[in-house]
Parts: sequence; C-alpha cells; structure tokens
Amino acid sequence: MQEKSSTIEEKNRRRFLELWAIAEERGWTKADVARAIFKSPALVTMIIKGRTDTSEGTVALFEQAVLSQKPAEVAYPESKDTALLLHDLAELDHDTRTHVIAAVRQMVAVYPKMPRRKRNVSKGPKAQ
Repeated sequence: MQEKSSTIEEKNRRRFLELWAIAEERGWTKADVARAIFKSPALVTMIIKGRTDTSEGTVALFEQAVLSQKPAEVAYPESKDTALLLHDLAELDHDTRTHVIAAVRQMVAVYPKMPRRKRNVSKGPKAQ
C-alpha cells in the first residue's frame, strides 16, 4: 500500500510541476497559484521544492485555473466560509466533487424565493 501511495503522490507532484512551468510562462507568481488553489504561497513553494505532497484535488484545481485563466482573473473568495468550502471541494476526487456540486446546486434551487446576495467577486491585482 505504501508503494502505491508514493506513486500517486509522485504523479501529483510531477503534474503540479508541469502546471507550475506553464503558469510561470504565463506570468503567474506563487501568490497567484496560492490564490487559485486556496493554499498559502509558502505551501506552494514547499510543493514545488518537493518538501510536501499535494492532493489530486489540488492538482485538478490548479490545472483548471492555469489552463483557463490569467493570474489577474483568479477571483478572491467572498468570505472565509466560501474559501473553506472551495478548499474542501478541491480536496475531493473529481467524481465525488462533481456529485457534491450537483447536490448543492439542487439544494439551492429548492429555495428560489429566498433573497440572494448580489455577486460581488473582487479580482486580484491587475496583470501588467
């Protein structure tokens, strides 16, 4: 079991490093990556240097962000609750995350008459 686990961890690390190379070419900083994956810049550095492992969910979130956005387009979460929820979702495997998101959307749809907050997504620093 240990051998299989380290193979998965190594695969995640290799993919993270591939994405980091793409992100760097596109002008991303470690802080931009940290915002995109809801982690600290220090943790991003540790992953890049091989001092810690990362989950499949974090790698998938990083891939989605770096392949679809410029660093300035990474939205800041509206609240700590939102950031924590997004972090928790990022840690789930793809299939589980898809099911959880579908369930949450169904629950929200049940309450159509409830007042909704206006969406106010603030952006990070502008790209130069």
